[in-house]
Amino acid sequence: HPQDEYEVQGVNDRLQLAGLERVYQRQQADQLLRDGVSLADSIAQWEEEYASLVARWANMLNELKAADTLEFTMLSVALRELLDLAQASRHQRPCVEGEPL
Repeated sequence: HPQDEYEVQGVNDRLQLAGLERVYQRQQADQLLRDGVSLADSIAQWEEEYASLVARWANMLNELKAADTLEFTMLSVALRELLDLAQASRHQRPCVEGEPL
């Protein structure tokens, strides 16, 4: 049985979908806080785990900043690098206080 009203609401457009997504994200954030998640530890762990992808993205940004003109191909590659970083870390498990990094 559903515990919350949002679990049985229908979605007819992007606005409704965005609203339900915000409710879900808020509930997930609340649960993480109740579980003792440390934001600082989570960020440090994420940076360490994805250091190579973050470095690639930083290099890409530097190349874009240094370019005299921005071409579609450069922007396409930059977006792909950012997508790789986002997808690689999408299912990152948060740090819980007391657990090893």
